[in-house]
Amino acid sequence: DAGNVVFNEDSGDYDFRVESDDNANMLFVDGGADRVAVGTNSPDEKFEVRGENTNEYFRTTGADVEIKTDNNSTTALTITGVGTADLLNVFDSSTEVFTIIDGGNVGIGSDAATPLGRLHVATGDSGASAWASADELIVEGSANAGVNILTGANSTGYIAFGDSGDAGEATIGFSHGSSGEKYT
Repeated sequence: DAGNVVFNEDSGDYDFRVESDDNANMLFVDGGADRVAVGTNSPDEKFEVRGENTNEYFRTTGADVEIKTDNNSTTALTITGVGTADLLNVFDSSTEVFTIIDGGNVGIGSDAATPLGRLHVATGDSGASAWASADELIVEGSANAGVNILTGANSTGYIAFGDSGDAGEATIGFSHGSSGEKYT
């Protein structure tokens, strides 16, 4: 092929390896298993990148992507966006189910692809807008919508209101095991 370099054009079971200063397997192609690796000569999947620790890797597993870290002192995954595009979009087939947009707002559910507040959980589009003074948590549905506060038996579930002077300035609570609501 003019202008191209082809290795193993006859499709033999030959491996290909590129070394760097500190890594004998900086790039490795396993000709028999049809796998490519960075940092290892024994990739477990079609494409794999290994760190110095064998428990740190990025690899494709069929149609999935797997990231594993074994580090207690740094962040496991960092996503840095430059500009104003969404930082992360997760799809279930063709339906967007989880979004983090520029600025940090998070949307959960297909109707929260453009979150109306810091955390927006939607099962449907109500057609309403969020009030800017209370848009830290938005729960939305096209029909009924709600929030469950679940506790153990003989326990109390609370919604608490506070400020910098008092974390529990006012609460609304329900005591399980008793027959009434407790408002404080």
